[in-house]
Amino acid sequence: MACFQNAAVSIHFFKQRTFHLIHGFSIRLKSFMHNTSEDLEILNCFGVRHRQVKIIQPIECSWVPPNWDERLLCCDGAAKGNPGRAGAGVVVRDAGCDFVGAMSIGLGRTNNFLAELYGVIVGLEWAMKWSVRKILVKSDSIGAITAFKNSNLPWFARQRWRRIQDYYVSIRFVHTY
Repeated sequence: MACFQNAAVSIHFFKQRTFHLIHGFSIRLKSFMHNTSEDLEILNCFGVRHRQVKIIQPIECSWVPPNWDERLLCCDGAAKGNPGRAGAGVVVRDAGCDFVGAMSIGLGRTNNFLAELYGVIVGLEWAMKWSVRKILVKSDSIGAITAFKNSNLPWFARQRWRRIQDYYVSIRFVHTY
């Protein structure tokens, strides 16, 4: 119910006021849309400028256990701030998907990429104690996986990486989400 101060109600004034409010709020619009035809029709009707969003295709994710002669290392690293206080963690499973162990390490002040690298390095060094010579490393960092596959590590990690490579018969890297 609105009070029009004894003025006649005008549909033209109502439409004009509605369009004005929609335009005012569309500047502050921070939500998202799904690019349905109905969304686009409504936005076009009110003259709201919009941009289409990318249509995101679902990515199929699955979990596969390691081969019977491998151990699985699920590694991750993170920094609060970039750089900032950082840490890394590793979970180890055997071929039967049974939990073998988990560890975490504080890394001091570093960036996300180095935290991911150190998560893998420390995990591989730690896994040597089980005398398994084949390892499957899963990480959510494509950059870290690429660095290990190409042996393109920072100078201060290269010697540790060479020692790890000499110990293991096989190290497989898999990206996971």
